[in-house]
Amino acid sequence: MTTRRSVVAFVGLLVLMLFPSVAKAEVTHINMGEADGVGVHKEWEVQFNEGVEVVEDSLSDVNIVVKDSNGETVDVPDAYLKNKNTIVVPAPENGYQGGQKYKLYVGKSIQFKSGVNMSDRYMKTFYTEREILDPPAPGEDVVSYGTVTSDTLNIRKGPDGSAEKLGQYVEGDRVEIYGFEGYWAQIRHNGEIGYVHKTYMKLRALTGGVLQDQIIVLDPGHGDHDNGASDHGGFEKDINLDVSKRVYDILEEKGADVRMTRTDDTFLELSERVEYGDKQMGDLFVSIHTNAYVESAHGTESFCYVDKTSNVEEGCLLAEKIHEQIVDLVGMYDRGVVEGTRGGFGDFHVIRNTHTPSVLVEMGFLTNDGDAEKLMSDYYRDLYAQAIATGIENYYKEPVQ
Repeated sequence: MTTRRSVVAFVGLLVLMLFPSVAKAEVTHINMGEADGVGVHKEWEVQFNEGVEVVEDSLSDVNIVVKDSNGETVDVPDAYLKNKNTIVVPAPENGYQGGQKYKLYVGKSIQFKSGVNMSDRYMKTFYTEREILDPPAPGEDVVSYGTVTSDTLNIRKGPDGSAEKLGQYVEGDRVEIYGFEGYWAQIRHNGEIGYVHKTYMKLRALTGGVLQDQIIVLDPGHGDHDNGASDHGGFEKDINLDVSKRVYDILEEKGADVRMTRTDDTFLELSERVEYGDKQMGDLFVSIHTNAYVESAHGTESFCYVDKTSNVEEGCLLAEKIHEQIVDLVGMYDRGVVEGTRGGFGDFHVIRNTHTPSVLVEMGFLTNDGDAEKLMSDYYRDLYAQAIATGIENYYKEPVQ
């Protein structure tokens, strides 16, 4: 009797091995490939385990979704079936943004011919490689590229605002740059050499991180006889300079070309600070300060300036990125980002008269016990510096909309 049962069991096992379709194939896993440094025109292949068959008509923009780092849905062409168990998700028509983070969601409403449903949705985070532009013409070298940040950007025949206009770019256009003459970037337009003003572009070096070769001007407020705020045994001029030097070290280590309006206890007029930034052909201007008021006033606030003709949006974006880092990393009370206007609150000379994206940061109140404890602390000054540097880096990571 035992032998007969063994034979029946063996035959049953053999049937299952030879005819596996008798059993319903279940969705047990998805293979979605590599996630880091993928090409900007990457077509994702979503491969389910062997044995399942996807119902192609069930695919939709509800169960196949790509989102960017801001949580916004990316417009990608319709997904389609490559074979029985593999879905292809095409890249956007113009590709993904280079050097950005995305998430690909595969939803539970996808149907399978076996009738088995997915137990949960899948999500894949991926990072695109920095976009490599077309190679330059023979004998020419692209030194960097830029993304236009203004509504329009005129292309001039020479490095001068009065030179003949050859054409124009619009916001979001990517531009190959072959060299710089002061604030002017040399480009090619319809086979002809042209120039555009670099102030209206977010620049990228060909190698390194987003901070590589960015000319960042740090402005430690006050100095010499101008102490600025004073309380709890400290002077604003000293705090500003100390934190600025720490920011300098962090940014330089990340490849930035950092300049400082002052590196010691000297005094500069406000106009001299602006002139210095212009002479350095800076890409950003960050003025670092310490606040003072009544004892109860506390927290950090940051200022951009909106009553000027250039880089208003970029300046305020820079302020937001730095501000949120100080609030989160240093643990400061959030007094907000203030949009300064002429004759109003936040009408600061150094951000009103600089052409580049500019911000003035008030780290905290030296007249407040809690803020002063942090401002006078070596540990917290490191955090302030890290927050400002990270905010600058995050600004450069933010794609041009």
